[in-house]
Amino acid sequence: MNKKLVTLILLVTILAGTAVYFFRQQPKQIINRQVDTLLEHIQHKKVSLRQSEDLKNALEKTLATQVIIAGDPPIPNDTLTRDEIVNQIKNLHDLTTSVQFIETDRQIHVLQDEALVTLSGEAKASAGPNFRHSLPLTITLNFKKSPTWRITAINTTGP
Repeated sequence: MNKKLVTLILLVTILAGTAVYFFRQQPKQIINRQVDTLLEHIQHKKVSLRQSEDLKNALEKTLATQVIIAGDPPIPNDTLTRDEIVNQIKNLHDLTTSVQFIETDRQIHVLQDEALVTLSGEAKASAGPNFRHSLPLTITLNFKKSPTWRITAINTTGP
């Protein structure tokens, strides 16, 4: 092969890799991945092989040490620690056979060291063959950067 062609291919590859790296480091992209992680670990099916340690490790990277929770009942209006939230999610998984959030819209607004994410969609839960429930839900996540992006507040509103 021509030496110039090899050099050009190498240069293009390096530039593309650098562009992808810097794109993934943008605040919106980091926040987007953290929202995906949170939703992935809240949702479940009984046949899931996910371990509770995976849940704890993932949420340690996503949630602040203390998170303000607000919403319509049965959501508690309180400030919970990360461990308390992990336990609440484990309890939800123990009580249900599946939990799902079907997202219809996601908006991310970043202002310096704070961000607001609004998720709209439908929450579905089932517990055995006789209980299935679904409701439209809007979830608002507040993020703060110190030093990494973490969720500091979660607010849910139903219909």
